[in-house]
Amino acid sequence: MKNYLSAFCFLSLLPISALANSEPKICMVLDKAGKDDHSFNQEAYSGFQKAIKSLPVSKNSKVVEAKDENNLNQTIRSFVNGKCSIIFAVGINNADVIKQVAPQFPEQKFVV
Repeated sequence: MKNYLSAFCFLSLLPISALANSEPKICMVLDKAGKDDHSFNQEAYSGFQKAIKSLPVSKNSKVVEAKDENNLNQTIRSFVNGKCSIIFAVGINNADVIKQVAPQFPEQKFVV
């Protein structure tokens, strides 16, 4: 049940326009707790993996574990300008960076 829930949560966050493009590249930045935190990072990562396997999503999609909070801004910026169709930022620290970065890239799709 837990696996289905994580996949559903991930899929429900994808905008319809991202699915309309052929194989959009999805990028995800996990917070410093990492993908094995037994909490929301792990669920987000699990949903990401299921989406890669079951949706027409680019196999070049990527997940980054932001171990160094000082590089969060740079990491998220590295995904914009057409490099990723949509950027998922997991965690409160990532949300603060998205608040700073998103207004500078109005065409980029962000999910916090």
